[in-house]
Amino acid sequence: MKFKIAKNEIILEKELNILDLFSLKITEIINKFFDYAIVGGYVAILFGRSRTTEDIDIIVFSREFSPKLLSSFYDSLRKEKFWVINAITPEIGYDYLSNGIGIRVAEAETVIPNAEIKLAKKTLDFKSIEEKVKVVLNNNVIYIGGLELNIAYKFYLGSQKDIEDAVHLFCLFKEILNIEKIVNYTKLLGVSHELVRRVLRC
Repeated sequence: MKFKIAKNEIILEKELNILDLFSLKITEIINKFFDYAIVGGYVAILFGRSRTTEDIDIIVFSREFSPKLLSSFYDSLRKEKFWVINAITPEIGYDYLSNGIGIRVAEAETVIPNAEIKLAKKTLDFKSIEEKVKVVLNNNVIYIGGLELNIAYKFYLGSQKDIEDAVHLFCLFKEILNIEKIVNYTKLLGVSHELVRRVLRC
């Protein structure tokens, strides 16, 4: 894996794994209908962290979110041979997303890997999209949520793998991270600053 920081983007070259290939396919469809940001464990995996996961977490937003938009999104998914595992019809999907429930999308006749797509509802959801980072992955473009918020949220989740994800990202990108933002986000999430300071060492 090789990467470099260029202006407001990260240029990444790597041998693509199954999750990478899946993320490129699904985000190409999502990008036609929504602003989006990939968050969660896959961000660490994207940048070389060696661990497994079965899904990709994606936050989406559209000012034109409506049953009609979602119906068009479902049509595009079907055309590209994807299906929604837990909300078969766009009507159900609209109800799920409107009520803060994620829909899970996978390639046809499979369930793994899948993307859990959630509509931005909370302040930090919108922050993830507002601070999203462009990643040029082997000449393809995907967007990840802001790194500072992703690191802070991993501490909020608090499991061993989540904290290891946070440390992995911090050590890779510490030269460009805004430490004050990490501190502010951890405070907002109620995470002990002393814990973060003690753990985030490279």
